[in-house]
Amino acid sequence: MRSIMGPSFGTLVRNVRKRAGWTQGECCLLLELSDINSLSDIERDERLPEGPLRMKVMKRLGFTREEQGWAHLICGEMPTEEEITRWTQALSEHIQIEVPALITDFVWNILDANKPARDFFHLQPAELAERPNMLELVVDPKSGFCRYLRGVGCWEQFLRERIFQFKLEQFIHLGRGTGDTCLHDLICRLFRHDEFVDAWLKLDEVAVRVMHRSRPLLGWNPMNLPAGSYQVLIDTVIDDQRFRREIIVPWGQRRD
Repeated sequence: MRSIMGPSFGTLVRNVRKRAGWTQGECCLLLELSDINSLSDIERDERLPEGPLRMKVMKRLGFTREEQGWAHLICGEMPTEEEITRWTQALSEHIQIEVPALITDFVWNILDANKPARDFFHLQPAELAERPNMLELVVDPKSGFCRYLRGVGCWEQFLRERIFQFKLEQFIHLGRGTGDTCLHDLICRLFRHDEFVDAWLKLDEVAVRVMHRSRPLLGWNPMNLPAGSYQVLIDTVIDDQRFRREIIVPWGQRRD
């Protein structure tokens, strides 16, 4: 299992440049930048290059596929439809297992799910086709999963746990002031639900940091439901970290 922590975009550029043995001046010539300060600002994370320049940086400096995937993630670039199709097809065999398993993107949109996962989240095939967001499934009163959680009396606790994990991941991925525009539409939709707003605002950055100290291992995340406690294994199985497989197993069991 890979860590979801990694370098900033600027650090990544600097590391790749030094690996190639180039000076900043040489890289500026390669990237057709007239001002060396432009590259210096990028490497110090004082400037995030726009999409076209970012792609030029990755291609001309020779980013590996994995480095490109990480760069897309920390810059908050949502996958294109072509990328979603390609990677869900490539990952489909990885969720053909006996326990709930899903393919999601980095803002928790469900791109595909096996039958145990559809049952777990009370998802109908038509709902899955709409690529539902896992947080929205928790707060949307029309969602079967939301109705289930409220019916068994663990909705508030479950929502708090999911918000904590979501905020923690986004803080690690995008907490350097880059890429958070990709979350705007999702947060706007979630903020239509007053109970979500209240829970979201109570769990501020300080609270997330405090809670994180008691859960040092990222990747295995607790989910408490009446039937028992579960762990979610987050497993990036390809070189684009915007996509991942999630496997849900009873607490105490591990799947390597």
